[in-house]
Amino acid sequence: QGIGRDANATALVAAIIAMAHSLHLNVLAEGVETQQQAAFLLSHGCFAGQGFYYSKATPAEVFVDLLNKQGGQVLKDFGPRSESAISKSAKPI
Repeated sequence: QGIGRDANATALVAAIIAMAHSLHLNVLAEGVETQQQAAFLLSHGCFAGQGFYYSKATPAEVFVDLLNKQGGQVLKDFGPRSESAISKSAKPI
């Protein structure tokens, strides 16, 4: 939440993204709430995120329908502990 408002938070997030990239890891930002946060993350190479900026919390069935409408793929084993959805799009709805 402090991205762009708190210099320490901004520097920390940028450092975490850079460290993950240097380790060849993918980065997923959680809690993205504003366009400014999304733009900051994208400009630092974080291309995946979740939060109210993209969508409010939804039931699993609604989420699956949303992914299918946006061209994503949903794996058969959709469950709370599985990595079950791959979205090709990060457009806010």
